[in-house]
Amino acid sequence: MITLAATTLMFSLVLYYGARVTYSEWYWEETTPGLGNPSWIYTIWMPILCVAILMRVLGRGWAVLIRRRGAPQ
Repeated sequence: MITLAATTLMFSLVLYYGARVTYSEWYWEETTPGLGNPSWIYTIWMPILCVAILMRVLGRGWAVLIRRRGAPQ
């Protein structure tokens, strides 16, 4: 459970700060130096994938809790 809590905390922080960076790049209309593409296109994947990882971690935590409840004592 400690590992699940630490993983949730870490990816929640990455999600928060990744979303802030992506928003900042979108707001200020930053572009890449070489191609001139919007920078947020490349950084938007960090928060999106963090959500996917957090869903997996929380699903795993839920499964562990259910298994502990059903285990004979």
